Amino acid sequence: MRHILPHCYRSPVNQSSAPHISARPCFFLRVACSSPFQPSRMRAAIALAICALSALLVAARGSEKPATAPVAAVDVAAAGDLLRSGGHRYLDVRTEEEFRIGHVKDSLNVPYVFFTSQGREKNPQFIEQVAAHFDKQDNIVVGCKSGVRSELACFDLMAAGFGNVKNMEGGYDAWVENDLAVKKPQAQDEL
Repeated sequence: MRHILPHCYRSPVNQSSAPHISARPCFFLRVACSSPFQPSRMRAAIALAICALSALLVAARGSEKPATAPVAAVDVAAAGDLLRSGGHRYLDVRTEEEFRIGHVKDSLNVPYVFFTSQGREKNPQFIEQVAAHFDKQDNIVVGCKSGVRSELACFDLMAAGFGNVKNMEGGYDAWVENDLAVKKPQAQDEL
């Protein structure tokens, strides 16, 4: 039977009858002391619990972000400057319906997700469709409605080898709020 000894316990050894045995606190005898409340074991247990909880939270969120380098982000004013300079092109990853209502001038629409009756469904041909219009070395500003889908799209594009992508923070909503140039349908028939 194993005895659990507190860390400050001293063995009741009589030094006069057994001078060759020294009485030491049990933290010198790690094997003899199996208290589950040792500070190092407690810290290790807490760290393990935090790691497990973090992994569960990430899995529960359903994060689609692969472990890659962080996405470069630009605000709408900077995105507008990049597009006006002629060195960047705009990729709109909203749905076709959202794009038809209004979009950034001279932008290309390749939906990142489709909204179905079952919910969001990722476009399985997204990378191939983008590759049909952009080279991997092209400078691309990616936008959606609010910046979330476009950030996910940037991660996928970077993983596919597109190295010069920037996520437009705030998306099309922020673009419109800042009174930047948009293209809207001319007539109701175009919707």
